[in-house]
Amino acid sequence: MRYRLPLQKLFGLWEQIRSNISGDIVIVFHKPYCRSRKITYSGSIKGYEVGQLGGSEVEARRFAAVIKVLKTMIVNLVQDRTTTKRDVYYQDVGLFQKSQPFANELIECIVGSLGMCAEKDLKIFASQKGLIFGNMRFRRMGIECELDEPVLIPRTNELEAVDPPKGIVVIEKEAVFKSFCKYIQNIDVSLIAVTGKGFPDSLTKRFVGSLGETYPKVPIMAFMDSDVYGLSICKNYKYAKNFDSVVCPKLTFAGVFLTEYASGWLDISARDWRMMSNFIRDIKLLQRPVPEEQELNKWHRELTRGLVLFKKSEMNIVDSCPNEYILRKIKQYIQ
Repeated sequence: MRYRLPLQKLFGLWEQIRSNISGDIVIVFHKPYCRSRKITYSGSIKGYEVGQLGGSEVEARRFAAVIKVLKTMIVNLVQDRTTTKRDVYYQDVGLFQKSQPFANELIECIVGSLGMCAEKDLKIFASQKGLIFGNMRFRRMGIECELDEPVLIPRTNELEAVDPPKGIVVIEKEAVFKSFCKYIQNIDVSLIAVTGKGFPDSLTKRFVGSLGETYPKVPIMAFMDSDVYGLSICKNYKYAKNFDSVVCPKLTFAGVFLTEYASGWLDISARDWRMMSNFIRDIKLLQRPVPEEQELNKWHRELTRGLVLFKKSEMNIVDSCPNEYILRKIKQYIQ
């Protein structure tokens, strides 16, 4: 059985709790980057502690929430089911303090402490967020089909294009993405469009990265707002955290650019200014290969323009018809 080892670990923890239920049980979790981790004065790491006999109702509720998560994980493996963190949260919203992040943190603490992966070992996934669409034929579960409307990005490789597309388009905003999907239904340029609805989740990032590997000669064009948030989202698609590694080397910022607007600029705030300055500093400190450096220079130029002009703007007002603007840019790249 593929999930025998994870099940043994969970059962082991469950049995330890059950056999000591008459005493005061304190469970100490250790998980990288957990918000509740604290560094003591001695320099050692204090784990995420959950006690059965807590001194308050909140602590007792937290312990009960841990038991609920453990039970859900065990039942999930025994019944060979796939679930999401959102489904775990809705098992008992009140117990999880009406907080999805709290439920997520408990799941991550348990998974991290037992040295497992939530997706591979426990079949617990984050809820799907990103959308995909294409004006071309796809193969889904071995059957050829066409997409009538955007669909959620699948967790497995069950959806693939029959023929390579001419271009792959990543769009920041869901509203612009849906409008563009309707627009390209009647054009003769085969495209795959993706959106992460703002900052992408890990599934959307991996999917865009896999598209780059599957179609190494097809350009991947990102269309974002002309501000520090848009470029931060672009960075999120292209790089792992803090520029540590490249997730999607082919991805390039294709627009929109501040100088392309006829009207519709907005003033940047003091917070925008600080973020833009920090972003520029991070870019200048990087030493990258020439193709990557050229892309980063483009980002640097756009941020510098915003700082000098003290302006930013959103992509949905770059043109009287943003869809035509995006298509013009796409044709420039694929030619």
